[in-house]
Amino acid sequence: MPSLQNYLTPPTFPDAPEKTLRVANLYLVLKVNLLGHLLGLPLFLIRWGSLGGLAVFGFSFSFMGAMLLLARRGLAYIVAWAMITELWLLLMANAAFTGGTRSLSYTAGGFIAVLATAFLLNWREALAVTGVTIGYGVVLAVLHEHDRLPTLADQSTSPYLYLAAQSIYLLTAMALLFVATKSIRTLIGHQRVELVERTKAEAEARLSEQRYRLLAENIPNSAVVLFDRDLRFLLVDGPELANTGYSKAMMEGKTLYEALPKDFAVLAAPNMQRTLNGEQFTAELPFDDLYHFYQYVPLRDATGAITFGLILIQDITDRKRLEKVLQLYTLELENMVERRTADLRTAKEQIEVVIENARDAMALVRPNGDVQLVNPAFRAMFDARACIEIECLLESLPAEADIEAVARGLVAAMLDRRASTLVTQVRVADGTTHDVDVGFVPVSGDDDQHLGMVLSAHDITQHKELERLKAQFVANAVHDLGTPITALAFRVSLLKSSPPQFDKHIQSLERQVEHLAHLLEDMRMLSQLDRGTLHLEIEPGDLNEVVQRVFDTYEPVAMSRNQSLILRLDPMLPPAPMDARQMGRVILNLISNAINYTHPHKAITIQTFWDDRQVCCSIQDEGIGMSELELAHVFDRFFRTDQARLERSTGTGLGLAIVKEIMDLHGGTVGVSSTVGIGSTFTVGLPMMPLE
Repeated sequence: MPSLQNYLTPPTFPDAPEKTLRVANLYLVLKVNLLGHLLGLPLFLIRWGSLGGLAVFGFSFSFMGAMLLLARRGLAYIVAWAMITELWLLLMANAAFTGGTRSLSYTAGGFIAVLATAFLLNWREALAVTGVTIGYGVVLAVLHEHDRLPTLADQSTSPYLYLAAQSIYLLTAMALLFVATKSIRTLIGHQRVELVERTKAEAEARLSEQRYRLLAENIPNSAVVLFDRDLRFLLVDGPELANTGYSKAMMEGKTLYEALPKDFAVLAAPNMQRTLNGEQFTAELPFDDLYHFYQYVPLRDATGAITFGLILIQDITDRKRLEKVLQLYTLELENMVERRTADLRTAKEQIEVVIENARDAMALVRPNGDVQLVNPAFRAMFDARACIEIECLLESLPAEADIEAVARGLVAAMLDRRASTLVTQVRVADGTTHDVDVGFVPVSGDDDQHLGMVLSAHDITQHKELERLKAQFVANAVHDLGTPITALAFRVSLLKSSPPQFDKHIQSLERQVEHLAHLLEDMRMLSQLDRGTLHLEIEPGDLNEVVQRVFDTYEPVAMSRNQSLILRLDPMLPPAPMDARQMGRVILNLISNAINYTHPHKAITIQTFWDDRQVCCSIQDEGIGMSELELAHVFDRFFRTDQARLERSTGTGLGLAIVKEIMDLHGGTVGVSSTVGIGSTFTVGLPMMPLE
């Protein structure tokens, strides 16, 4: 529990120094009263008897203790009045019982009550207590005049007792005077200290204001504003005021809404309130044609409470204008960069599309030999490791001579920066060998900086194949044209040397001329197909009619050769889109070949049929047949099997090539199956008519 010393020590109230001083004074008076009660205890016992004295003393002493507890809670005003009232009632009651106004209790008690009121409260309350005391004295005088005052002590009471009571009153009054004097001196001392501190603070404030004004006046394009919680301008200074059209006299002492335009005040007020709420921040606000930078700073007193707000203002109009100009330039630059980037992106995408879809293999190689970029054609043509290290493409070359030539090209481009091209052969992923035209082009940047090399490879296999076919075609044409011409020359010589055999020689000449005519006709047909001048007249037609017409033509030929020509037509055969004349040529070539390469007493079967996709015709013979190797070239121009050349010297080798070209123009198909010594089966198919 708290000790008695803690109860007798006055509390302090840091937020209310006046309350602390008043409570301290109350404690002094209460302690003096408690001491007076203890000293006056014998008088209580003598005056009111043992029981009555103890009761009065106990009540008064307890009352003072209770007031002491209330004073600790800071209820100074209530406690002061309660204590003064209790003291006044006690003293005036004693005066009523000890002689009224003639009693020293009245005089000393009234003096003590008035003095305590002035000390604890103020002189206005002391005057009120004085008036009440005088009024009470009038009442006592009237009662004494009519012998109505109560008398508790008889005349035999010792005068020393009255002397002791009056002495206690006097001592109490002196103690109160001492306490009051000490308190007043303390208060005066505090006030002197406060006055000195206030004077010093005012001097420092004036000095600070001078410094603020000096600082504000000497900061170019700036101003300083000090305002209070009413948003009233206490200090306004700085050269920037002149630019705004305002002065110190127009603003100092006025509130924000009184000094400045309403529209600007509405913008500035929230920022000033935020400053008074303790926030320190910056803002940029427009003012007419100007633009200012504001720095808001809350100012605190010694207790930490925010009492004022400070605004540092700087003109940033020129900076804002420059920022706008810079922003416009930046925006324009961004647009230019964006357009340029878009153009570059488009160009890059176009280049990538070209490179990615180029049929030529392409690779960009760094100076160290690492591959930076390849396109799909390169990955398809060369070994996968060549897509990482360029020298690995040598592993795709089948011939030692090609490896050496490509290696020289790589070295020339990478080290000597010399471009070169060469033709080589490359083994691709499917195991086939392709003819490739390879180019090595060194790449240089600014200041002749070596950036690497571009390698390109163009597949010329088809071109080489065409060259080989052309050479083969020329050789075959020379052979096939040279044979009948030689025979013609030979027969003409025989005709000259042996005229009696004229008829025999004429027949031989006619056969050779007929062979030349067929050869020229087939070559003319192929020329039309190659030049695209052969136009088909496609219309729905009956394949059975075409086959029947050719069959009727060649049936006597087959019979003359002791061959059986069998025809099986499907009566339900649907119509098919075709050029009937050209399809007749196809069927004629196939039946003619079957008759030419089938031995006597063998059968040739012609059959038509259809399925969900095609209308077909097959010609099956029991001729010499072909091997698998020969089947691969059966539709090549001037191709004839060795057996065919031995057995038939009049064939041109162009008939099946013409069949293939005509069927391709129809969008149809032609196929063949054959076995050497057993025979061959050729099948052509036309697409079905579209459903309506």
